[in-house]
Amino acid sequence: VDVGLNPTEKFYVGVAGRFEHYDDSSGNTSSGKLSLRYDFTPEFALRGTLSNGFRAPSLSQSVYAQTANQYTTVNGVAQFVEAKSVRVDSSLAQALGAEDLKPEKSRNISIGFTYKPVPEANITLDAYQIEISDRIAQTGFLFGSGVDQILQANGYRPGYRVKYFTNAADTTTRGIDLVTDYRVDYGALGTVKYGVAANYNKTTIDSIKSTPAALTAVGSSLVLFDRVAQGYLTVANPKTKLILSANWKVDDFDINASVNRYDKVIARDTNPAYDVTYGAKWLTDLEVAYNFTKALNLAVGANNILNVKADNNAFPQGDINGFPKFGSISPFDPYGAFWYTRVSYNF
Repeated sequence: VDVGLNPTEKFYVGVAGRFEHYDDSSGNTSSGKLSLRYDFTPEFALRGTLSNGFRAPSLSQSVYAQTANQYTTVNGVAQFVEAKSVRVDSSLAQALGAEDLKPEKSRNISIGFTYKPVPEANITLDAYQIEISDRIAQTGFLFGSGVDQILQANGYRPGYRVKYFTNAADTTTRGIDLVTDYRVDYGALGTVKYGVAANYNKTTIDSIKSTPAALTAVGSSLVLFDRVAQGYLTVANPKTKLILSANWKVDDFDINASVNRYDKVIARDTNPAYDVTYGAKWLTDLEVAYNFTKALNLAVGANNILNVKADNNAFPQGDINGFPKFGSISPFDPYGAFWYTRVSYNF
């Protein structure tokens, strides 16, 4: 149900509600949203939203399984390991303390403004806070003599490092979004829409699920959600992102260019002294499109046209197994430029 009304000419109120039933462990759920907006002038308005949310475990989180050979670091030393991500409902995962996944629930609040200083320009600024309880993430690597015994008992050979999905933690994310654009008419040379967008966000962990007794019994030193796994929620994504863009339309051409800056990211080690930082990077995207008719369009472009790559990691280079030399937690494709062509026809 979604209802919106204007109690006054300048004041808008929106109310929405949802009820869902899942036939798995999620059961019944309800969520709602309250949105307010007040137009002080035709050019300036304040807006805010208060809501709660719900997300059932995805199919991949519930039944995902993978066996992989990979490198990881322990005390700054790159080690080749055999890793298994196991299904939550598997006997192996349950012997290591896995439980049925619960849905994630969130509480969200945002407040901001829209401003149109001149007819050609738009500015929006919004601050937000998102609290998520029972956030689903993978555990850290579980390994050791006790894990080896459980592996053998379930028909696997020993030596694997094991992970599974769990309701790992409660988190809070706070951030700010800024979006601006300015349109210029150059007459016979067409029009250009310039844009600047920036985002800052930071995620903190409010509480961590305790290590289950079944896992503690396997090995007293085992931790369900260790420092490395926590880092994937807090520091493995850039805190800031900046986008400078321009869209030029002239005759039947449509040209889009953007420069994107991704902040640094950190790959954590179990020992903080061996954390690896991958530096901030600037990427350039370009696309040129031509409209042959109102329906037929051809585009040629490239993401990361200057072929910027993520920083090298600390793993051995030229490995015969073909492991990459670039940081795997890069927020963009670590292998550089991607070129493409696209033909579209609108019926």
